[in-house]
Amino acid sequence: MSGRLVHGVGEDLVPADWPAVTLSQVKPVLAAFGLPAMAVIWHSPRPLSAAALVAAGDRTVFVKRHSTEVRTVAGLAEEHAFAAHLRTRGIPVPEPLRTSRDGTVVRRDGWTWEVHERGDGNDLYRETLSWQPFYSATHAHSAGAMLARLATAGEAYVAAARAPQPLVTSSGAICSRDLVTGLEGYVAARPMVQAALAGRDWRADVERDLVPLHRRFAPYADELPAGWTHGDGHASNFLWGPAGEVSAVLDLGLSDRTTPILDLATAIERNAVSWLSPSPEARLDVVDALLRGWSSVRAISEVEAVALPELLAVVHVEFALSELGYYHGVTHSAENAQLAYEDYLLGHARWHAGPEGRSLRRHLQSVLGRLAGA
Repeated sequence: MSGRLVHGVGEDLVPADWPAVTLSQVKPVLAAFGLPAMAVIWHSPRPLSAAALVAAGDRTVFVKRHSTEVRTVAGLAEEHAFAAHLRTRGIPVPEPLRTSRDGTVVRRDGWTWEVHERGDGNDLYRETLSWQPFYSATHAHSAGAMLARLATAGEAYVAAARAPQPLVTSSGAICSRDLVTGLEGYVAARPMVQAALAGRDWRADVERDLVPLHRRFAPYADELPAGWTHGDGHASNFLWGPAGEVSAVLDLGLSDRTTPILDLATAIERNAVSWLSPSPEARLDVVDALLRGWSSVRAISEVEAVALPELLAVVHVEFALSELGYYHGVTHSAENAQLAYEDYLLGHARWHAGPEGRSLRRHLQSVLGRLAGA
């Protein structure tokens, strides 16, 4: 465990699971990209990998180091290929650098490394926790619009869903007619998740807390279009221009082939509910701004309008299980694994089934009914 402090699963900073990127480490990595490493000028506080901005001659690059248990060369290649497609469609995604062998990933010292151009714009949320809302409705509106642009570009990306791996926002199980059956397949393909669930009566928990919510979404799943999505539309994954507009989209690490409105539901889940509060509440101003931004670029179909309030209640399920597997099998934190299971997987579902969640669902139904009919 590192001595540096990073974001945890709550409001407090915690000791990092991964040691910080050092100059001595990064010099041979950048050399593979034909760059000199001069200084590490900032360390990211995000907890699931180690990342830094590095001065490299007359430019600054973003360096990210992964555990090989989390990202392999092939896993990062999936992300980089999607990013390349998005750039051809005008989505401002920073470009990964290429090595002298024309690759975009380096394996060194037991780690998997990637190096990106620094994106254009201000990193206004780089110290902000992942469950905090946008600073303004302007930011939420712009993020919604950019996610809609990205989702439209993602529909045109012809690639299969990603291979099973930790920390990806997938949707195969929640788009199944029967949630327990879908999750059985999801778990069987992911040994770390399977090991984390051993000894838990997870099927009974899912039947109690998630199946009633999933039954409301399942009838619409087959009617939703398929497409690649970002998977983590939190404010910290955008850079910002002077007028509050999104100027760059960061971190496609959670991306996968899902359905376009999954990105809208995920953005609401990540930014519009105060999950870190003892009594979480929905920020309806953030919800409305995200919806207005999205619909200003991409029309919300009638089936999407009906499905979205129901999808929101279960959109977290597969990523929560992925985090459970990560904490159990990679960082070996029983405490965080328990939080991922009880507070995230089940706790968010219970909130959606309770009065605050029902109120948010009714609000979404009302606003989406107007937007889909406009």
